[in-house]
Amino acid sequence: MCKKLIGILLAGCMLFTTCFAATFSDMPEESYWSYEALNSAVTDGLLNGSDGKIYPKNNLTRAEMATILVRAYKLTEKADISEFTDVAPDAWYYEYMQKACAKGLFKGDDSKKLNPGNNITRQEVFVVLSRALNLTGGKEEVLDAFSDKDLIASWAIDATASMIESGYIKGSGDKINPANNITREEFAQIMLNLKKAGLFDEKKEETKTDEKTEDKKEEPSTGGSTGGGSSKPSKPSTDNDDEDKPVINPIPGIDENVDMSDD
Repeated sequence: MCKKLIGILLAGCMLFTTCFAATFSDMPEESYWSYEALNSAVTDGLLNGSDGKIYPKNNLTRAEMATILVRAYKLTEKADISEFTDVAPDAWYYEYMQKACAKGLFKGDDSKKLNPGNNITRQEVFVVLSRALNLTGGKEEVLDAFSDKDLIASWAIDATASMIESGYIKGSGDKINPANNITREEFAQIMLNLKKAGLFDEKKEETKTDEKTEDKKEEPSTGGSTGGGSSKPSKPSTDNDDEDKPVINPIPGIDENVDMSDD
């Protein structure tokens, strides 16, 4: 009887998860490469979507990445970010950026801007994730395997090398494509890879009881450039510093063993 009840409950959970993901009109078919990652992100509360859509192929913005990592690590500490001129206190992402900055995940540029609405590039993602995972000191020679290594910005070399050496990114063929924008579904895949590697299990902060006001109005994506300045942010879809470094178990990067071609 107990086994039967458990079976019924598990079946119900699977059905609920499938139905939850299916509520988005642009959720890909289950056979598509990003379905599992997107479904996991939705189920885990990392991606909320907007207007009935999950926008899988839209470029990820800096604010959206901050939001995903704050949710994944359940960060609660807030930094004073009033010095940054492009983050309005009434913006939907304001508290997320406060929490991401409190952990040193985002630091802004020399002109006192966080550029929350800008698309985030692959090398920027590598830098933020290396901070979240406490990864530094990668051997620069690992970059020699990529024909476009000279395109990696000087500020991203250590992070990129550390992520590659740790096995968390693999590149595409002989390229690392550092300056390319990353899409929401591609980043969802990275988050699923890290989740499967157990890199969220011991790095979560305890959530405060009043920490349930995060889902403010989500705005549709508008794209934008990767350069300086700020643009209208896209809807939030939506990284803790430990002394210990994560266990380094090679996991597939967003380009390895995954068919990312369009339908």
